[in-house]
Amino acid sequence: MTDQDDITFLETFRANIERFLILGAAPTEDPLWGGKALTKMKEALKDPEFRDLRRDINRMKGRATEILEGLGIGCTFEQYPPPAVGGPVVKLPLFDLITDNQSLHTIDGAAFTDKIDEAIGLLRNAATIGPASPFFIVSDLVRSLDFYQRMLGFDCRYKTPEDEPFFAIVGRGSAQFLFKAVDIAPQPNPVQHEGAAWDAFVHTSDPDALAAEISDRGVTFHTPLANTEDGLRGFAVADPDGYVLFFGRPV
Repeated sequence: MTDQDDITFLETFRANIERFLILGAAPTEDPLWGGKALTKMKEALKDPEFRDLRRDINRMKGRATEILEGLGIGCTFEQYPPPAVGGPVVKLPLFDLITDNQSLHTIDGAAFTDKIDEAIGLLRNAATIGPASPFFIVSDLVRSLDFYQRMLGFDCRYKTPEDEPFFAIVGRGSAQFLFKAVDIAPQPNPVQHEGAAWDAFVHTSDPDALAAEISDRGVTFHTPLANTEDGLRGFAVADPDGYVLFFGRPV
């Protein structure tokens, strides 16, 4: 699951809680302290749609607890005894109290939604990782740029001045490669020639269309278009320095 999946889940969970709580609170199940809110909740539960909502909350609360605790947010409700009575502090699972409040207190719905909002905020501010940019050492920068632009359809996004070409960046969509030219040609990966190793994976939503386009440009495939044993569909191309690029997607 991604952070966005968890955010969407928590937003749905929060909306369900708000719809479920009578007058914005979880009434205690204790007949002495429950009062009118408990009576109204029991009346609402006679409605099949309301019972379905309660079922959904009960099914979701386990995952919600796991997400929040994974972010360091506690999901325990502490019930303190009345000073005149005394006794130990009772700790109850927070989200259990939404549908079955076994504490002696009617709990404001904010006790649940505030924690969910905190979790959503942390997830939205979490560091994200974007597309990687492989860095290739090449023997002839001009030759590499010609291959990637003319044969693979990449654009040159940056290069050093013509009188000293030693660094460049090419890209197509979110895929990007960085090149640095050196006097000594790089040594190829010894397993590249077995047809299984790649130096870069480039995701494409339509490997068949891309393969047809590149074929029309006259590119020779290192590995032809096919479904791999690893559950991918795609093809591989070797650049002038022997770097193998796999273009594909999960089947």
